[in-house]
Amino acid sequence: MITQLYKKLGSITALPPVKDNEVLIRNLAHRLLNEINCTEFSPPQLPEKEKIRQSCLNSIRLLDCDIIMNSSPEDYVYECLNLTTAVSDVLTACGVLLCRTKIRPVFRHHGTVYTDAPVKLLLSAITGIVRIFCQICPQGIIYFSLKRNREHTVLLAECVNNNRKNAAVSNETADMLKKTAEILNGAFLTAKKDTSFICALSMKNPVRDKSRAGYAPDYVELLIDKMSEVHIGLSGLSDGEKISDLH
Repeated sequence: MITQLYKKLGSITALPPVKDNEVLIRNLAHRLLNEINCTEFSPPQLPEKEKIRQSCLNSIRLLDCDIIMNSSPEDYVYECLNLTTAVSDVLTACGVLLCRTKIRPVFRHHGTVYTDAPVKLLLSAITGIVRIFCQICPQGIIYFSLKRNREHTVLLAECVNNNRKNAAVSNETADMLKKTAEILNGAFLTAKKDTSFICALSMKNPVRDKSRAGYAPDYVELLIDKMSEVHIGLSGLSDGEKISDLH
C-alpha cells in the first residue's frame, strides 16, 4: 500500500509546480490526500503516511508560490480585514502545528489594526514568515507585532536566539513574500544580527469601512481544514516529521 501511495505522490512531484499544471496538480493532490484520509495505517506506517501527506501539500505550496509570483494586484479581491485578529489566529494555528518543535510564535497585541487586503494572500504571507523562522531558528520564541503609521502597516517578527542556524532564507518563500508585499504596495525585508533574525512585511493602509470588515477563518477552522493556508504553508519543512498530525 505504501509503495502505491509513493507512486501516486511521484506523479504529482514530477510535475513542474507552475500555473499551466494547476488543475492537474490540485486534482491529483486532492485525490491522494483523500485516499490517505480514508485509509487505515498501522502504527509503524504512520511516519510514512505523514511524509506522503507533507510532500503532497508541499507540491501545492510550490504551485501557490508560482501563481503569486506571476500575479498582479488586479488578480485579487480586496476587502477590509481585522488584521490583528487574522494574525493572532494564524499564529495560534501555526503554534499548534509546531507543538512538537522548539519554535513558538507569539503575538504581541498593541491595539486593533484594520487594512484592505486579499484575505487568502495575507494568510499565506503570515504563514510564510513563520516558515522562514522554522528554517533559520531551530528553537526559540518568534515575537510578532503590528505597527501602523499614516501610510503603512508593518507586520514585524523577531526571534532572539544564540543558536540561530546559518541557513539561508528559502528563496521561493522569500520571493513569494516580496511579491506579496509588492501586490500590497509595501515591501518585505529581512535582517540578521548577532543573536537575532528579523522579518518585516509592510502594506499600504487604505481602509474603506471597518463596519464591513470581511471574514477570515479563525484558528480552529485553519486547523480543521487540512488544505488551509497554514497546513500548506508549513508543509515540507526539513523537520516536517515533527509537525503535529492532527488526524
